[in-house]
Amino acid sequence: MNDHDLRRLLRDLPRPAARPGFTEQVLARIDTPAAPRRAGTRRRLGVGLAAAALLLVAPLAGVLGWRAWERQRAVAELAALRQEQRQLAEALRAWDAAPAAAARPEVVYLGGDDSVDIVFDVAHAARVLRASGPAARPAVSGHGTPRKGDRR
Repeated sequence: MNDHDLRRLLRDLPRPAARPGFTEQVLARIDTPAAPRRAGTRRRLGVGLAAAALLLVAPLAGVLGWRAWERQRAVAELAALRQEQRQLAEALRAWDAAPAAAARPEVVYLGGDDSVDIVFDVAHAARVLRASGPAARPAVSGHGTPRKGDRR
């Protein structure tokens, strides 16, 4: 069957007749004002408010997460610095307590990774402290607390 045959068959079908008064009913519906559709408006308003709230809350959550991450990083760095300070204080105590200069370590290994080793030259630090006098001595003990009589 081709298009020509299909058109001929459709033309041969009986045309449906509108029921009595159909045209008048349609024209009357067109003339009456439509009632406002509140349900759709409320739904759109709700979706809009939810989207606005999301746009306000998402950046706030990002900022709070970033601040928490920064705080964690700062706490970890502080812990590492305190550990290093304890190691240095212990090395200095060991160096001062050694009976002879030959038994005192020249350098203290602080750590590192595959590409870098971090060492502290104890002998050099002791020479600098002796040359600069008591005013240059650290104001804290090996535990991070001020020594008696020291001012900050």
